[in-house]
This record gives sequence, C-alpha cells and structure tokens, in this order.
Amino acid sequence: MRLVGSSWFLAAKRMNFYRAFNYIYGCVGASASPMVLCHLLNTFCLPILLYGLQAVHLSHANFTTLQSTGRVALHKIFRVRDVNNLLYIQSCMSILPIAFAVDLRKLVFLHKLRVHACFLPLLLKNMNYYECKKLNSLKQCLTATRPTSHN
Repeated sequence: MRLVGSSWFLAAKRMNFYRAFNYIYGCVGASASPMVLCHLLNTFCLPILLYGLQAVHLSHANFTTLQSTGRVALHKIFRVRDVNNLLYIQSCMSILPIAFAVDLRKLVFLHKLRVHACFLPLLLKNMNYYECKKLNSLKQCLTATRPTSHN
C-alpha cells in the first residue's frame, strides 16, 4: 500500500481541516468579520491541512483536491463560487494558494534538512526533475527579493 498516493491520506487531512474550520465557524459564527475568519483559517486550519506534505510527493490530482478544500472554506466565508474571485480574495487576505504554501514549506524543509547530509540523497532520489527545478526557481526568487543588510 502506498501512503502518499492513496486517497485516504488526503481524505483524513481534509476531514481534520473541515472539522477545525467548522468548529471555528460554529463558535465565531457567520456574523464575525470575514477578516477574522480568514485569519483564523490561515492560522489554525491551513496548517492542519498542510502538515507533513512537504516531505512527500504530491500529484496534480492531489494539489487539485487540496485547492478545492481551501476554496470550499473561502466560499463558506464569502459566499462566492467563481474561482477567479476566490483567487482575488486569497490575494487580498494574504492567504497563499495551496500549491505555493506547499512549495514554500518544502523549501524550508529542504533548507533545514541540508545539515543532515545522509538524508539529502535519499530525499532527492524520490523527487522528480520538475520538482527540483521548481524549488530551485522558487529559492532564487525568494533570495532575490530578500533585502540585504549592510553593516
């Protein structure tokens, strides 16, 4: 049985995400500010959904499933179904798209892992060429935008 590609792996993550989001939504209520709900979604619910995904390979179907999970929560807050409007709301509320959040977590994971030289070849063996190039371009983009301090 393959843990990463199985549907029950993501189904359990989605179930825990919805459990946390519905609990927060039930406690705070629909009368709360959408900004408060988005902050709580970003702070408490998305980490539940994304936990551990930086160490595994995700297919395009897995990313689609994860993105639809996040969109359902935003739809419940804003009552908007159009994908373009939901992406605009994500950008206004400073909520990273799921694919970017996973890539960023994967980059941080690899950065922390580089001190353990014995684990890196095993991890890179499991990553395909496209993932390595994508993470390298993301790292270059992040280092290019980081302000430098002059002492």
